[in-house]
Amino acid sequence: MGVLLVLYSLVALSLNWVATLTVGSRGVAYLGVHAILTGIFFLSLRKEELSWKTLLFWGVMLRAVLCIVPAFTSHDLDRYFWDGNLVWKGMDPYRTTPASLGGALLPDNPNLPTLYPPLALALFAIFAKLGVVAWKLFLAVAWCGIAWFDTKKEKSSIKLFWWLFFPLSLLEGSVGGHVDILVGVGLFFAQRLRSGFALGLSILLKIYPVVLLPTISRKEVLVCVGTVVLGYFAAWAMGWSAVGSFVTFLREWSFGSPFGLLLPRGFLLLLLGAVFTLFWQRKMAAQKWCLALFALSPVVFPWYLVGPLAIKPFPPTSLLWIWASLLPLTYEVIDRFDSGGGWEPKRWPLYFITMGWAVAFLIRARLRARHNGHGAIALSTEAGI
Repeated sequence: MGVLLVLYSLVALSLNWVATLTVGSRGVAYLGVHAILTGIFFLSLRKEELSWKTLLFWGVMLRAVLCIVPAFTSHDLDRYFWDGNLVWKGMDPYRTTPASLGGALLPDNPNLPTLYPPLALALFAIFAKLGVVAWKLFLAVAWCGIAWFDTKKEKSSIKLFWWLFFPLSLLEGSVGGHVDILVGVGLFFAQRLRSGFALGLSILLKIYPVVLLPTISRKEVLVCVGTVVLGYFAAWAMGWSAVGSFVTFLREWSFGSPFGLLLPRGFLLLLLGAVFTLFWQRKMAAQKWCLALFALSPVVFPWYLVGPLAIKPFPPTSLLWIWASLLPLTYEVIDRFDSGGGWEPKRWPLYFITMGWAVAFLIRARLRARHNGHGAIALSTEAGI
């Protein structure tokens, strides 16, 4: 595994070179790097394991070094810091749009106010003063922290390897700098400790963890709701309207959704509501709730799957690791976006994702059949499906 891990690290660090390529060529190069990293990752699983301490040190150092790579896979960081600087100016980020203030360098979607919840905005304000590298290092420390917490007792090298080297979580944190890393940290503790407070903090970073309310006790639901209410009360006390463009996001945005090719947006949202209404009382794994949400959502960016990965990274479900390996294909949009086009992927990545889903369910069916036939094969890899 050692030689493969050296190769993996060198390929990952090549992203610093990819970021410097001319506009219109970085997307293809990124897809190539991600594909190679994914191949090396799964090949490494078949090799002799390194020690837990070696993997922990290696994983921490790789993430730290990758923090210097410019965040070229999306422009979310620009929006984070624009919103954060707006907080320092004493303006309401839920009402003020970048276009209304003008300027030469505007973030994406300049005609829309922020859609991020209050805790996310508070963090953006802090790190707007500290800089991009500090933000990425913060995300790296947070993710490595839960990896250490989850594996420290049994010193499981294979489990730590999934935590620290799975390409999606590595690149979305240390390169993309997405706040979803912190959402994943919150979801991990919400499920591990059955903590309504941790789930509430996750909701104050991004809205979607609200679907996990059925996975905690009624008492913790009250704690979660109280945490969220306090967070929004603090925002309102500061004079923020605390709604922003979230409704616009639901109504108009579309990305990375195979069902979005086939079904109207309104029908998708109704179907999503029906699924969660019907299954609200059922005891389902948190990871399954998240996968159901994103499968039916009109919008599924690659970084969205960081949250489900954090809930239970090992043993992985076949659906999650296949989906998380294929969803970055939507980054083919980078070249078109850099050249002045829209942020909408072509259809071929969605076809691959759909085929990946089919393969995942075939794997599940085969494992279940073997288990029913022999009664000796534990479906550990399908715990969350």
